[in-house]
Amino acid sequence: QDRDRAVRSSVDGALVGMSEDRRLQAVYDALDVASYKQAIKLCDAALKKGDGQTIMALKAMALLRTGKLSEGRELCLEARRGISAPIDDALVHALTLFYRAA
Repeated sequence: QDRDRAVRSSVDGALVGMSEDRRLQAVYDALDVASYKQAIKLCDAALKKGDGQTIMALKAMALLRTGKLSEGRELCLEARRGISAPIDDALVHALTLFYRAA
Protein backbone atom coordinates (compact mmCIF):
# COMPACT_ATOMS: atom_id res chain seq x y z
CA GLN A 1 0.00 0.00 0.00
CA ASP A 2 2.81 2.40 0.82
CA ARG A 3 4.42 1.66 -2.54
CA ASP A 4 1.12 2.27 -4.38
CA ARG A 5 0.62 5.51 -2.47
CA ALA A 6 4.16 6.61 -3.36
CA VAL A 7 3.59 5.83 -7.04
CA ARG A 8 0.28 7.70 -7.00
CA SER A 9 1.81 10.76 -5.37
CA SER A 10 4.73 10.75 -7.81
CA VAL A 11 2.33 10.54 -10.76
CA ASP A 12 0.17 13.34 -9.33
CA GLY A 13 3.27 15.39 -8.61
CA ALA A 14 4.60 14.90 -12.11
CA LEU A 15 1.35 16.16 -13.62
CA VAL A 16 1.00 19.29 -11.48
CA GLY A 17 2.62 21.82 -13.81
CA MET A 18 1.74 20.11 -17.07
CA SER A 19 -0.64 21.42 -19.67
CA GLU A 20 -3.37 19.16 -20.97
CA ASP A 21 -1.36 18.51 -24.14
CA ARG A 22 1.64 17.35 -22.11
CA ARG A 23 -0.60 15.13 -19.95
CA LEU A 24 -2.02 13.60 -23.14
CA GLN A 25 1.50 13.01 -24.46
CA ALA A 26 2.51 11.31 -21.20
CA VAL A 27 -0.45 8.93 -21.54
CA TYR A 28 0.32 8.22 -25.21
CA ASP A 29 3.94 7.50 -24.28
CA ALA A 30 2.87 5.03 -21.58
CA LEU A 31 0.53 3.30 -24.03
CA ASP A 32 3.28 3.14 -26.68
CA VAL A 33 5.62 1.25 -24.36
CA ALA A 34 2.83 -1.06 -23.15
CA SER A 35 2.86 0.41 -19.65
CA TYR A 36 -0.91 0.17 -19.33
CA LYS A 37 -1.13 0.40 -15.55
CA GLN A 38 0.96 3.56 -15.67
CA ALA A 39 -1.30 4.95 -18.41
CA ILE A 40 -4.35 4.30 -16.22
CA LYS A 41 -2.71 6.09 -13.29
CA LEU A 42 -1.82 9.04 -15.50
CA CYS A 43 -5.38 9.18 -16.82
CA ASP A 44 -6.84 9.06 -13.32
CA ALA A 45 -4.60 11.93 -12.24
CA ALA A 46 -5.49 13.96 -15.36
CA LEU A 47 -9.21 13.32 -14.83
CA LYS A 48 -8.88 14.67 -11.28
CA LYS A 49 -7.43 17.83 -12.82
CA GLY A 50 -10.50 18.23 -15.01
CA ASP A 51 -9.23 16.94 -18.34
CA GLY A 52 -12.08 15.55 -20.38
CA GLN A 53 -13.21 13.08 -22.94
CA THR A 54 -9.88 12.45 -24.68
CA ILE A 55 -8.31 11.28 -21.42
CA MET A 56 -11.37 9.07 -20.82
CA ALA A 57 -10.94 7.48 -24.26
CA LEU A 58 -7.24 6.88 -23.65
CA LYS A 59 -8.01 5.33 -20.27
CA ALA A 60 -10.51 3.09 -22.06
CA MET A 61 -7.72 1.95 -24.39
CA ALA A 62 -5.46 1.16 -21.43
CA LEU A 63 -8.31 -0.75 -19.76
CA LEU A 64 -8.89 -2.70 -22.97
CA ARG A 65 -5.20 -3.64 -23.11
CA THR A 66 -5.41 -4.93 -19.52
CA GLY A 67 -8.39 -7.13 -20.41
CA LYS A 68 -11.12 -4.89 -19.01
CA LEU A 69 -13.18 -4.50 -22.19
CA SER A 70 -16.54 -3.79 -20.54
CA GLU A 71 -15.04 -1.03 -18.34
CA GLY A 72 -13.38 0.44 -21.40
CA ARG A 73 -16.64 0.43 -23.36
CA GLU A 74 -18.47 2.17 -20.54
CA LEU A 75 -15.80 4.86 -20.42
CA CYS A 76 -15.97 5.37 -24.19
CA LEU A 77 -19.73 5.74 -24.03
CA GLU A 78 -19.33 8.33 -21.30
CA ALA A 79 -16.77 10.20 -23.41
CA ARG A 80 -19.06 10.08 -26.45
CA ARG A 81 -21.98 11.47 -24.43
CA GLY A 82 -19.90 14.54 -23.62
CA ILE A 83 -19.11 15.39 -27.24
CA SER A 84 -20.18 18.83 -28.37
CA ALA A 85 -19.30 20.94 -31.37
CA PRO A 86 -16.57 21.54 -32.35
CA ILE A 87 -15.34 17.98 -32.05
CA ASP A 88 -11.80 17.52 -30.75
CA ASP A 89 -9.60 15.64 -33.24
CA ALA A 90 -7.64 14.00 -30.42
CA LEU A 91 -10.88 12.57 -29.00
CA VAL A 92 -11.95 11.17 -32.36
CA HIS A 93 -8.50 9.61 -32.79
CA ALA A 94 -8.55 8.02 -29.31
CA LEU A 95 -12.09 6.65 -29.79
CA THR A 96 -11.10 5.26 -33.20
CA LEU A 97 -8.11 3.48 -31.68
CA PHE A 98 -10.32 1.93 -29.01
CA TYR A 99 -13.07 0.72 -31.36
CA ARG A 100 -10.59 -0.71 -33.86
CA ALA A 101 -8.84 -2.66 -31.12
CA ALA A 102 -12.08 -3.84 -29.48
